[in-house]
Amino acid sequence: MTEETQNSPQPQLLAPDVIDNGVPESRACDRVLNTLELTSNIFKFLKEATYAEYGIVSTKDGVPTFPPSWTQFFARLALVNRTFFHESIGVLWEQMNSAAPFFELLLPADRDGDGKLYEPLGYAVNTITAEHCRRFTEYASRTRVLALHRPRLGDMNTSWLMHLAMSKLRPDPLFPALRHLILTSTDGLSIMIAISSAPHAKLVTINLDSKSNEKDDEVVAAVTASICGVASRLTELRVHHPTIDESHFFLGNISRSPSITSLEVTIPCLSQHSDFRSLARCHPLKKLVMKQALPHRDNSARATDRWPTSLKLQEHTSQAPRLPHLESLRVCSNALTHLLLAQKLPLQSLASLQLEIKLDAFDDQLILVPHALTIHSTRNTSLKSLEVVCPGARSIPPEAVASRRGDWQYINFTQLWTGLKGLQSLTTLKIVDVPFLCADVLDRLLDVLCALPQMETAVLCPRRLTDLAADELTLPSMRRLEDVSRHNPNLARLEVAMDFDAIPEIPRNYLSDHRLQILRLLCIPEMVLTLNDFSNDELLSLGRYIDRLFPKLESLTDGWKKGSNPWKMWDYMESVVLSFQDLRAQAAADLQAVTETRMQAVGSSS
Repeated sequence: MTEETQNSPQPQLLAPDVIDNGVPESRACDRVLNTLELTSNIFKFLKEATYAEYGIVSTKDGVPTFPPSWTQFFARLALVNRTFFHESIGVLWEQMNSAAPFFELLLPADRDGDGKLYEPLGYAVNTITAEHCRRFTEYASRTRVLALHRPRLGDMNTSWLMHLAMSKLRPDPLFPALRHLILTSTDGLSIMIAISSAPHAKLVTINLDSKSNEKDDEVVAAVTASICGVASRLTELRVHHPTIDESHFFLGNISRSPSITSLEVTIPCLSQHSDFRSLARCHPLKKLVMKQALPHRDNSARATDRWPTSLKLQEHTSQAPRLPHLESLRVCSNALTHLLLAQKLPLQSLASLQLEIKLDAFDDQLILVPHALTIHSTRNTSLKSLEVVCPGARSIPPEAVASRRGDWQYINFTQLWTGLKGLQSLTTLKIVDVPFLCADVLDRLLDVLCALPQMETAVLCPRRLTDLAADELTLPSMRRLEDVSRHNPNLARLEVAMDFDAIPEIPRNYLSDHRLQILRLLCIPEMVLTLNDFSNDELLSLGRYIDRLFPKLESLTDGWKKGSNPWKMWDYMESVVLSFQDLRAQAAADLQAVTETRMQAVGSSS
């Protein structure tokens, strides 16, 4: 248990048999206050109001911290009557950041003369009775979210742990209404609760704390083994604690679950074929999130041993598909793992794909990213959203890719462009800081964009692979914006780098009604545009050109830091473009007024 968890206020322990306000229940007001439906609505409103007042936000990531005054308020409400009592404990015990109150307060844990709990926890002084278990069930049945953190008193005595686990009086299940179970500790009590309660939850998160060690990797295998075969309610599983060499064990357990449709897992790598086979057997999956916990640089030399001898794109794009129900895939890993996953886990039904490339000691791996993208885009023709980002990307040393620079399989991107153009349902395309060994990649991506008429959001910001002059990206002409205006009628947001050296003339015989709202124009990363880079005539021409192509534009500053030089530049241009819109609107209003006046004059004269 963290220090914050230990200091968090614990729910109030109340007993319904002591609630008596001394007023006969026959009175009308008492009958109203004892109406279950009305009381339920009252507490629902009070809960939402107090959550908002104290800024309490419930998320899937854990249990929020509740201030003492919040718990005291609902504890007082519990004393009104029996109906209020049940509704109050439903709020107070709904989200628990510790199992301690259940086993220290509801069950008669041993204490000294001053009321201090003995360590380790035990029940030698007071025997656990059926009444204790009934009270345990009364409260535990209200718990929807339970976080099992490391207990402040240390691990429970093994003998008493076995007694609790085997007792015929033990409630089964311990937490029958549980929706989300969070396991961060490997102490015996937490494991016992997790194994007995997880099968009844809808969401299980395993994220072992810093006090866990490699031996505790068995916990992940044990918990997943206990829940995946019998948990009919479990639909979402998240395993964040990485296991070093045995990931295929818990992946194999997960593959036996008939109900899990969402899986989020963090592991060091997917180097073993058994890992991919286990994943491929998770047939019900609709959503998969894979995160790689990269080893330290000193321990990652083995990554070079897995460098593919050949990309074999044709072979990997024609394999029989796996995971037929998978609609959403997010992968956060180094470039090599991205390629291995694309090659060894052939998918065909994705609607959403997010690839985040993590940097490691091997810079040359970045050359593999476009090829992983080629496999995914060629196979998953029903994609609606495609995002590929490489946060913190940097130019790599030229010598790192010197041996592959002349290799046709690493510099031929024809299949990638063809695959992307085939995504006719695509509405979102984001390629941010992804290195390409292709100088004209921006023009090629604009060709792709113009071939996708359903596109609504396009962020096209690749980067060069090395600092060699030959690898410098060629900036597209501003005329390419006209192509976008003509071929992408649904586009609402566009971010792309452009060459500002020549501002085109306004296109003749073209009246645009394009609905683009946000346009973010960039230049090469090493250059920052300022107002001083343009004459007044050039700024006016640029504004007229943008307005002609995108007459409903709302922002040119979105994405720029307010007050920065680029923001100042585009804030000025935004005011120019908006002034053209105002003039056009005024001219249209004036024309309509003149037309109406003339029509009235004609009508009166006749």
